[in-house]
Amino acid sequence: MTQAPMQAPTPIVDAAAPVVLEMATPNRRVGLIVFGIIAIVLGGMALLGAVMVPIGAAMNVMMRNHATGYHPPPVDWRGIVVAVLMYLAVGAMLILTGIGSVKLRRWSRPIMLIIAWTWLLSGVAVMMVWAFMVRDMPDVMRHVMAQSNPNVSMDDVPQAAMILLVVVLTLFQVVLLVLVPGVLVWFYSLTNVRLTLEHYQPMPDWSDRTPTTVLGVSLGLALGAACLPFGLLYPAVPFFGVIATGWLAAGLWTLLAAALAVLAWGIYCQRAWAWWGTLLLSILGAASSIVTFSQVEFIEIYRVMGMDQSQLDMMRQYRALSGPMVNIVTGVMTLAWVVFMLAIRKQFGR
Repeated sequence: MTQAPMQAPTPIVDAAAPVVLEMATPNRRVGLIVFGIIAIVLGGMALLGAVMVPIGAAMNVMMRNHATGYHPPPVDWRGIVVAVLMYLAVGAMLILTGIGSVKLRRWSRPIMLIIAWTWLLSGVAVMMVWAFMVRDMPDVMRHVMAQSNPNVSMDDVPQAAMILLVVVLTLFQVVLLVLVPGVLVWFYSLTNVRLTLEHYQPMPDWSDRTPTTVLGVSLGLALGAACLPFGLLYPAVPFFGVIATGWLAAGLWTLLAAALAVLAWGIYCQRAWAWWGTLLLSILGAASSIVTFSQVEFIEIYRVMGMDQSQLDMMRQYRALSGPMVNIVTGVMTLAWVVFMLAIRKQFGR
């Protein structure tokens, strides 16, 4: 009698054990964790900035010394409030998105790309302004130091030291405003990063309902609507050749905030009217600014906002602020924005 061959025992699988699937592309899990931690650290630094800003302002007040004649520029507490809220918002966004990246959540990639691209483009705009102003910075710094303390003259402040300081500040700006966000854009744009997140979270997330570019415009408009009410602290708006103040400026800020909120919702829903409204509002805003600052000195808006005369005098030492620099930067950034909006037009209905 022939004995039936013995079958191999069926392996027992623990249902609670995680199932690990092999990826067909390079796994970027470690990179997502590392860059997530970097984002968390950067967010922590932003939160630290929110603490240091009021401390620095308080120290500025305490450093006034009538005996020695040291008088630093007065503190604008409205600016302190806005700066603290900005640092808190940036810190919270970076920390939350960094945590999402560490936990391999699909939504972390589009949100980080939106943050990084906004950061990078804002940094490019800042560096454009910086390039116009950098030639006057050493002399302005020497003037401020001499003005703050009557016992110090401009000749006592070495020109070479101020030039070195400007070089260091420029390098710091390039790293912080261009290189860091540029690296974030590069990494989170990698196809393997997207595939890795889809591998570890196969089910679509809320961020997959709308293209990343559309989601970025929507969130940008929503953030603008949330921030514009703080413009009421500075009731001054450039409005086609004049600077609106008082209740007119407050009304314009309020209407603009409401318009941005409505457009943010329409853009998220990919409505054609929202695309046209956003494009038109952007062009009108740029035209209003260019027309105004072609007729009114740019520094005038800061005077209307209530800036101290000593700070206004310091700003006037920057020759670029009295020239066409503001309108050039506004025109370049608006042109880039219009090109971007035209590129995403196909993602909206008719």
